[in-house]
Amino acid sequence: MKEFGELAGDPYLAFCEDWMLADEVTHVKMGSVWLRKITENDPERRKKALEFQSVVDKIFSYGGLRSESDESPILLARRFRELAGFSDGELTEIADVSLAALNERREAVEKTLASSHA
Repeated sequence: MKEFGELAGDPYLAFCEDWMLADEVTHVKMGSVWLRKITENDPERRKKALEFQSVVDKIFSYGGLRSESDESPILLARRFRELAGFSDGELTEIADVSLAALNERREAVEKTLASSHA
């Protein structure tokens, strides 16, 4: 979007991408802080919330299309997640979930191709 705005000579459009990313980082950070705060005395609730987050991360990895793999057209936004307060461990877990989704997608494609050639 930034590049399109610059090509079009529209400074507002060029700025929109920066604004949207800043907004995204801010609200993700707030959610992360609040998740920790409201579950600080309830480890079981925190565990369930983090399990739910893992399911959401897997869904939004789009079958591993968003990951750190060279095969993925959408790279995991590690730097923006760092800015939002994610720990290295959390980032590694998200990357692992995305890689698992990529491997599941590969296996499903291979199985489909094998059955169509049988």
